[in-house]
Amino acid sequence: MRWQADSQDDQAERDAGSRVLLATDQAALLDEVLRVAAAGGVEVEVASHVAALRPRWGAVPLVLIGTDLVAAVAAAGLVRRPGVVVVGRQADGSSADPSLASPTLAASQAPAALPTLFGVPGVWEGAVAVGAEEVLALPADDGVLADRLADLRDGPSRDGAVVCVVGGRGGAGASTLAAALARTAARRRRTLLVDADPLGGGVDVLLGAEDAAGLRWPDLAETQGRLAGEVLGNGLPRVGDLTVLSYDRVGATAVPPAAMVAALAAAARGFDLTVVDLPRTADEASLQALSRARLVVLVVPTQVRAAAAAERLCQVLPLPSAATGLVVRRTLGGKDYDPQAFADALQLPVWAVVGRQRNVPVAAEDRRPPRMSARSSLTQAAEILLRRLDAEQPA
Repeated sequence: MRWQADSQDDQAERDAGSRVLLATDQAALLDEVLRVAAAGGVEVEVASHVAALRPRWGAVPLVLIGTDLVAAVAAAGLVRRPGVVVVGRQADGSSADPSLASPTLAASQAPAALPTLFGVPGVWEGAVAVGAEEVLALPADDGVLADRLADLRDGPSRDGAVVCVVGGRGGAGASTLAAALARTAARRRRTLLVDADPLGGGVDVLLGAEDAAGLRWPDLAETQGRLAGEVLGNGLPRVGDLTVLSYDRVGATAVPPAAMVAALAAAARGFDLTVVDLPRTADEASLQALSRARLVVLVVPTQVRAAAAAERLCQVLPLPSAATGLVVRRTLGGKDYDPQAFADALQLPVWAVVGRQRNVPVAAEDRRPPRMSARSSLTQAAEILLRRLDAEQPA
């Protein structure tokens, strides 16, 4: 089944699921939470006492309980539920220690001498009693709260896979294979194609989408920290079902490592698969992508010099041997070498063989994506790689 863009009903359901309930009667704490929520675009409902909290207890995905009400909520005997966080305001002179916050609070983990948090007695006991997952001190833990709220806004993470494609030599056809893999995958899973090579000419040109509206790498170059999922999901160019993150034609500035990290993290949350077209350099952004790759595909044409160049590349790039394989591309007018000879020379398995592609250069010059029939060797190679990826999915 083809992936389809979210419908209005889907969007409405996600918007309803992005609300958070805050239980507090402290104006200062309310202001702190509203400030963080406003920055993340998340709506906050407020319950100033336990009676107002009770009917909404199970209706929202995340409940924040202020330190002023945590003892009362614990005494109310509400049914245990996930998604409960205790929040307090770390005012000047407060004895709150942000290091006391714990990803999981359980009665067995409570220290023998329970500390007084936020200058309020009983907070730790109350947090354990209500089954809180974390205790956050604001503003010190603003970033942690922002991430929790962003998870609501973006919806459940897809935990998408990353596949990196790199050419054994320049002009090996790595970009063509990366585009073919992404286009094939996009027919049935949400897929992002990332161009990580500033000198590669642009995968949007290869796909005939140079003039398509949307953000390019220069628009995201200053990104640090968490990147909102909708920036990638709704802000990038689309080629049919495929989303593309590419360079523009203005400059050739390499992707800053922080921007690559932010983009790949957002892609993992919002896409089932991210295909990265890597340059043949060991820059920091490429290393970040490789460190996240579930599969690495090395494209090698059937040429002796290509094999020699690929061998040099393997010495420079830290390719994970257990997750790296070859796609051997037969060249027009070239000698018909046995693909196994390249596997032996590079000590890597051959995952697929791509036949001679006559229409790809013509399509690129015409600024349109090459036609890919179900029987083409590009499509068949892409299907082989997708089956291998699915077989490598973690349990």
